[in-house]
Amino acid sequence: MSSAKELPLKFVLIGDYMVGKTAFNTVLHDKAPQTQYRATVGADMSMLHREIDSTTLSIYLWDIAGQQRFLGLYPVFFKQANVALVMFDLTNKASFDRVSEFVEHIHSHARVVATGEDIPLVLIGNKCDLANCAVDDSDIEELVEKHNFMLFFKTSALTGENVCESFDTTVQKIYEFYKDRDVATNSIDLRANTRRQGGCSGLISRLTGR
Repeated sequence: MSSAKELPLKFVLIGDYMVGKTAFNTVLHDKAPQTQYRATVGADMSMLHREIDSTTLSIYLWDIAGQQRFLGLYPVFFKQANVALVMFDLTNKASFDRVSEFVEHIHSHARVVATGEDIPLVLIGNKCDLANCAVDDSDIEELVEKHNFMLFFKTSALTGENVCESFDTTVQKIYEFYKDRDVATNSIDLRANTRRQGGCSGLISRLTGR
């Protein structure tokens, strides 16, 4: 891995429409959770920073639309990605059933450049605040094993539950994954739009009053 003190990483966030990807992204940027659905048109790219081992990780987070009409753009969106976060709605079985489809697209268009292996995958089951769960834990465990997901989290982008924790754990694991790989070869266009920056500081405490 490059010895530079600043390391760019490309994260892609993908899943069916209305599973909560944009709301998840909003919480990561220290903003109040969304209560109304806003469709992503194509993709929305934002930036976050984390510090690990005296290295600043510049994370380019691509929130990618899940509608079928954007499938033709996936090769562009997934190119040079370092990790894919695949999200489904715990209360919507159909969104869970599409996870394998998204994984196939990811594997078709994104590789670890230095080794040729599949990029790491992280599975996120969103809307854990709702009681009407439609996906069995056993089915989730089977899917995690089938596609070799590195991590799995349950989150609520509405309440903020486990959003920041899941993301920060993922960042740590991805940093460790690329320690012995030349992540610099998965180069990212640093001229891309970086209009949003932020972090998770204190949001959950503000929401819960703790």
